[in-house]
Amino acid sequence: MARSKLEDTTDFIELFEYLGGDWIVPSQFLRWTAMSLIAACVEDRVWVQVFDHAPLYPNIWVFLIGPSGTGKDFSIGMALGLLRPEDALWKIDGKVTMPAMYDYMAKQQKVSGRDSAPVYLVSSDVTEQLPLGPEAKDFTSRALALYGGRDRELVDLTRTGGDKVVRRPLLNWAAGCTQEWFPLAVDPIVFNSGMAGRAFFILGEPVLEQYHKPSPTRRHDHDLVMDFLRKRVEAYQAVEGVFILSDKAQLYYKQWLMQQQERMRSTTLSDVERAVMNRTRASVLKLAVIFALSRWQGGMLVIKAGHMSRAISALQEVMSGVVSVSDFAYVTIDTAALDKVREVIRMSGMIRRDALLRVMTKRGIKGSKQLSEIVDTLKEAGQITLEKRKPVRPGGPWPVYITWKMPKVILTDEQPEPEPQGSAES
Repeated sequence: MARSKLEDTTDFIELFEYLGGDWIVPSQFLRWTAMSLIAACVEDRVWVQVFDHAPLYPNIWVFLIGPSGTGKDFSIGMALGLLRPEDALWKIDGKVTMPAMYDYMAKQQKVSGRDSAPVYLVSSDVTEQLPLGPEAKDFTSRALALYGGRDRELVDLTRTGGDKVVRRPLLNWAAGCTQEWFPLAVDPIVFNSGMAGRAFFILGEPVLEQYHKPSPTRRHDHDLVMDFLRKRVEAYQAVEGVFILSDKAQLYYKQWLMQQQERMRSTTLSDVERAVMNRTRASVLKLAVIFALSRWQGGMLVIKAGHMSRAISALQEVMSGVVSVSDFAYVTIDTAALDKVREVIRMSGMIRRDALLRVMTKRGIKGSKQLSEIVDTLKEAGQITLEKRKPVRPGGPWPVYITWKMPKVILTDEQPEPEPQGSAES
């Protein structure tokens, strides 16, 4: 009889990956979905006491990012399959608005008598749940207040049916989307000032080596492992208490903080990288709690050195993901493209816009719109001027000439070229 995976490990995350693996779904999607489920199940019943005024709960926001057919829905579906209808977990899986979210949390709080409002928001296809445009941007901007982390009351005064008060909200969020979703659903200011530091962006592509398989491999011990995971989910929904760090975990954490401090001091960081790093001191503890729970079999709640090490490694993946999303969704003009256009104009001295477009489309510029954005940027920076000139043919369109106006670097013994004449467009 074949050995069960349970003979090798009882780690919840590893077992979740095992059941969903050996198919097209990237392992990181399975891993982070399992982590999201653990965090959602324990809600606000476990924490690390970092600050006297606010316990640090392990709630996380996980965005699985990849093209259609990557396994985002499969991963999140696996997690939902471990929950039962009778579970006490407050879960929202479907289309939602922020007013509806307030209504749900306030109602659940009233019915249950709880002094907190933990919710698990599940969005296997976030575009279906949050329609693109103003509605999605309103939701994502207001969702930051539900992230939790301190004792607070949220009051919605905009309701025609009466004010809604939610005490101690705590949102766990698991979502699937593409990178294209972000600029249409999350305002750049919201992304850089709040979401980038709070959410974990996990990028993935289908495992091409497994593409020939029409369906996931059903493990020989599938039922046995599923039963074990379901029991663990039940246990997570009952566990309570404060996590403490072992002496070695404390040492790892302090050493890592010193490394982060030195990196922030000595490395040039983008705004989004700095926003993430400003919150990593809390994020690493959240992840360490989740990794500790993944191997927890009852008893004391302790973060050990191995849990802290896994959390630190996971944060490297997080940093890579958030930078990728930021570069894709919120850099309006590609730096490399801007440099190419600037160099052509500088070398030409003066060039017609239509001629520049023909040249740059062969060098990667996507079209007239992108070129116009770059030209506008260079003009605002004072590096070029634009001039409309009378057409050669009467009645024809007035061509636009782009002139380089920055000082040229003149090598020794090189005579300066005369600057072309031209004036800025009025």
